Amino acid sequence: MAAHRRRTRRQDRHLHQQRHRRRHPPLKATAADAEGTDASAAFTLSAPAVTASVTVTADPAKAPYGVTDGQVEASAADGTVAAHTLIGLDREEERYGLTITSADRTGAALPGTAVVHRTGGLDHFPVEIPDSGRLTLRLPKGEYAAAARPGLDLHLTSTPTSSARPGPCCPCRRGAADRRGKGRLTYAV
Repeated sequence: MAAHRRRTRRQDRHLHQQRHRRRHPPLKATAADAEGTDASAAFTLSAPAVTASVTVTADPAKAPYGVTDGQVEASAADGTVAAHTLIGLDREEERYGLTITSADRTGAALPGTAVVHRTGGLDHFPVEIPDSGRLTLRLPKGEYAAAARPGLDLHLTSTPTSSARPGPCCPCRRGAADRRGKGRLTYAV
C-alpha cells in the first residue's frame, strides 16, 4: 500500500510539472540602466524554462557604468506575467588608489582632516587621516585637488604627501624691473 502511494505521489508531481510547463512559456531577462536604456544584453539565463530555479549571470563588461536593474519574468500563455524576481548590477567605473600621508615637523605621523575635491565639479569631501598619518582612498579616474597637491591628475595610483616639516630656503632676488617697482615678483619653491 505504501509503495502504491509513493508511486501515485510521483505521478502526481510529474503531471503537475507537465501542466506547469505548458502554462508558462520560456523565461526572459529584461534590464535597464538608470536612464531607462535597455541593458538586457548584460544578463543571461542558464535555462530558457524552469519549474523551480534558474541562474542569472551578469556580465559587467556588457553593462553601462553605474546601477543597472531589471527583472526575470515568467509569462503565462496569454502574455501576462505569472512570476518575476528582481535582478541588478552595479558596475564601478575605473578607480585608482590615492594615498594621502601626513607628518609633523619632525616627520612623525600626524592625524587630521584633509579635503579632496574633484576638479570641474561640486564633488568635495573631508577625509579623516588616522593616527598612522596615512589614508588610502579609491577614487574614479579624473583630476583632483588634494591638500597635498592641488590639480592632482589621478590616472595612476598616486601618493601626494602633506607635511609641516620645513622645506629648503629659497632666496628671492629682485630683477631690475622689480627695483623700479614695475614687473612682478615670483616665488618658487
